[in-house]
Amino acid sequence: MAKIFSSKTFTINGSKVSLAAGMKHDSPIVVLGVQLSTSGPGSDALSFIAIDYPMRSIERAQAFVAEADEAVAIRGKSEVESKFGDVISRITMAFGDNAATPAPVKRINPFEAR
Repeated sequence: MAKIFSSKTFTINGSKVSLAAGMKHDSPIVVLGVQLSTSGPGSDALSFIAIDYPMRSIERAQAFVAEADEAVAIRGKSEVESKFGDVISRITMAFGDNAATPAPVKRINPFEAR
């Protein structure tokens, strides 16, 4: 984001949810940021996700953030989990302890008696 005008942060069930009003590429936006799991296998792979919501004006974006309460943060977090939950869990699994490790390649020893 090129410039942040205002922001708020909430803690919902141990996760941080942030809303920021600003300008990106000369367009007003509200950015919803959600902290994902900070513990467990694969949590380092994807710890935070941010989604931009275009707004009609910077004044509207700032008003939205100023008026946002915990209910707005909960709705935003729920939306992220419902829209991106499958992708998030796949990334977490791919980089976690339970990630599939390729089987070692069996090398042929040309000097071995057959």
